[in-house]
Amino acid sequence: MENRIKISHFKFENWPNDDPFSIQQIGEVHFADFTVKRKNSESYVMAYIFSGVLTVNDRGVDFIAEAGDTVFLKRHTSHLYYSSGDEGVHWIQTTFCGKYFDALCQVLKTEGGCVFKNTDIGNQLRKMLEYSKSNQPLFNKIAYCCGKLSEALYILSEKRSQYYPYENGISFVKVVIDRHLDIFYSNRRLAEFMRISESSMVRKFKDAYGITPQSYQENVKLDAAKQRLETTDLSVKEISAAFGFCDATYFSTRFKKRFGISPKQVRRK
Repeated sequence: MENRIKISHFKFENWPNDDPFSIQQIGEVHFADFTVKRKNSESYVMAYIFSGVLTVNDRGVDFIAEAGDTVFLKRHTSHLYYSSGDEGVHWIQTTFCGKYFDALCQVLKTEGGCVFKNTDIGNQLRKMLEYSKSNQPLFNKIAYCCGKLSEALYILSEKRSQYYPYENGISFVKVVIDRHLDIFYSNRRLAEFMRISESSMVRKFKDAYGITPQSYQENVKLDAAKQRLETTDLSVKEISAAFGFCDATYFSTRFKKRFGISPKQVRRK
């Protein structure tokens, strides 16, 4: 990456380390047709998008970052983001770690974010880049960059009610279900998306939507299946499989219980 900057009390050969504040890189670049995938990232990633489109996959769901948006990915989680096509994405990005930021993210409640819409932190990151390239003493650089990153995180925290996906919200479970109608998720798997216990996930979902996650999941699949029966020539067996039901008989039983009519009767109509 261009303009790669390393700022730390300790040598980067052992990065990440116990340094309370470390910046691995800061850079303003334009990339086209690229993918970054880290199974368990050791660093936070913060990027402001000037132009183009960046797709960020968070817990199996894709979210779009465009001009004016900020991407913020937490450390010790999987990172997957990419830009396809010739246009690519023009951004300014920094990766960093340290106990200071672990504590700050917790206080500011920015941990649940992924893509923050209409959040301009480009000025803070550009000033960081300029100051990091200066001849100032290391301690001055650390203090300055620490302040600018803190400002940027505060700006994100002010937008936490508009997280995209939402701030540790149970609505993320609904997004997962709605976007993956071909899969039946267990409560345990849905809780893993939220990084909370299974019982807490079920309780939060029922409090928000008045229905359990499993009942909601079945209902939206059956509603979509009914529309498919009415608008296509696919067989009941094909539609059943397309929405993740174990077999056509079970699908027909659940379908009739919900609509009071069998899939075959819908098809004949």
